[in-house]
Amino acid sequence: MADEEPKVPPPLFPQLDRVAESPDDSEIDPVETVRGIWSLLRLALAATAIVAGLFMSSCGTLLAVTQLAHTPLGPNSRSAPGIVVGQKRSGLGTRRSGYVYAPVVRFNVDGRDFEITSRLFTNTPPPVGQRVQVRYDAAKPEGAVLAGWAEWGTAVEWMGIGSALFAAGISMWRRRWWLRPDSWWRAGRASP
Repeated sequence: MADEEPKVPPPLFPQLDRVAESPDDSEIDPVETVRGIWSLLRLALAATAIVAGLFMSSCGTLLAVTQLAHTPLGPNSRSAPGIVVGQKRSGLGTRRSGYVYAPVVRFNVDGRDFEITSRLFTNTPPPVGQRVQVRYDAAKPEGAVLAGWAEWGTAVEWMGIGSALFAAGISMWRRRWWLRPDSWWRAGRASP
């Protein structure tokens, strides 16, 4: 019992480890080398998808929380129809970095007209004359925001794309590591 050698875990990338053991050996199998490199690329792709997915989901969540903080809610919250009367242009206007536009919306509350500029800028100017919904606080209508997809779309898109990337990365990770016959998950389980 005392003479037993400690168990060494299986190599992480057996195809590449075999190649690394004998660099001068003429029996290097190019197929095994390509498989090892492909395994490393899949690992890098899975890790990149997970990190990018977490980043995009976090940014989308931050946008949604910010939008929620600016949206009037509660018993004094009202909704009114509005109309796009113009665009606010921003950006450098160069070939590399073009202009972005935010709609300027006019709406009426108790006979008084108010104008707001959306916080959402897009690369296509919103059509003047388009009808939109506006949410405002009855005590402070000048702090209104656009209601619906116009303001929430970017946050939802970022969260959706980020979640899809994250799920794809986790799926690639599980397929590569969890389902391997020599993985730590299966090593500890007795087969029935």
